[in-house]
Amino acid sequence: MKELIISEWERAWGRKKTQMLLIVYPVLVFLMEVFMLQFGVGFYDMEHEVALHALNFPLFSLRDLSLLLVFVIAPMLWVDSFSGEYSTGAYRMVLIRPYSKGKLLAAKWVSQAALTGILLLIPFVMSQIVGWINLPNPSVTTFFYEGAERYDMGEALLYQLCFYGWIFLILLVCQSVCALLGTWMPNPILSFLAYAGGLIGSIYLSDSFIILFGHTDEVFRLMAGKAEVSVYYVLFGTLVVSLVSIYGSWKKKDWVK
Repeated sequence: MKELIISEWERAWGRKKTQMLLIVYPVLVFLMEVFMLQFGVGFYDMEHEVALHALNFPLFSLRDLSLLLVFVIAPMLWVDSFSGEYSTGAYRMVLIRPYSKGKLLAAKWVSQAALTGILLLIPFVMSQIVGWINLPNPSVTTFFYEGAERYDMGEALLYQLCFYGWIFLILLVCQSVCALLGTWMPNPILSFLAYAGGLIGSIYLSDSFIILFGHTDEVFRLMAGKAEVSVYYVLFGTLVVSLVSIYGSWKKKDWVK
């Protein structure tokens, strides 16, 4: 299993798309953060704003970036891995060897999850640096929905990590949906369009599906324990159903045709 994960990891990094994306992506993150500095405020939602400082900047820097991650940046990597390799015949070269389909799927999912983690680690580190250099550095802060509770620097850092953890979970759910569609539609362009269309269309089923867009105002509610119960059902239900469906579809599909 370890060898399969390493192999998938190396193949992912061997793609020019991955290399180019992870060169351009930090530049994009930096430009978006500099742009946000010009306004000096962050938005919890459409009605509530707060002055930016070093302790809250890493959270608000995700407000626009998370939407790009969900709909554009991360899916480019996921589609390439779960759908593109079938269309190029790369799966044949792997599955003609005596590997379990289930183990290969797990290795592929884990390697893509690690790449997704890197996509979040980059803005987390960069926002820390940009925030501490360019913004006031308070010793304590408060967060919306948290009442009068005050966070010192260590507690604020832990809050940031938990916040990014929720975004990571949302991206893993989206990755699983994208992987499922990539299994059903081996054409990369079709699977990308189906993924984006499926996410947008899901909000017509229930408003709770908007959590999959990575909206930071929804994550603030999750952090405060004030999210609707249906949001948890959407997150964990979609993750479980997608993973089970991927496994079933993957095991049945003849990848070496």
